[in-house]
Amino acid sequence: MGRYKQIDHTADIAVSVSGSNVEDLFQTASRAWRQIVMGNSEIAGVESQDFTLRSESLEELLVECLSELNYLLIVKHWIFQDYSNLHITRLSSDYKLTARISGEPLRKNKHRIELEIKAVTFHQMNIRKAMRHLETIIIFDI
Repeated sequence: MGRYKQIDHTADIAVSVSGSNVEDLFQTASRAWRQIVMGNSEIAGVESQDFTLRSESLEELLVECLSELNYLLIVKHWIFQDYSNLHITRLSSDYKLTARISGEPLRKNKHRIELEIKAVTFHQMNIRKAMRHLETIIIFDI
């Protein structure tokens, strides 16, 4: 299982994320996003939906993935809990993410949004191999 830690950043929220492979990196980045936004709110995986994204690079795919989770929360009032069957494949000209995501509707009597993220940025994002894992920095615009 990957790891993440919040790092100092002047105006936004930044996290350093690592994972044993690309799927683990995306899962860990999504957990980091959820922790920043929802804090310690209990989130049940009572509902699920299919999740498919395509982008030209892994960095674009990661930004799009986290942005979609943020959209589901802010616009659809639905909280991501976890992935099942997450697969990222390289196609001839792009990357494709397929997964089933679980979560639940946002309920004011149960959940509290700790911090609202306006955007997931490309600033300092560079997915790179480091020893036996992948790592990157993600900066969230708040």
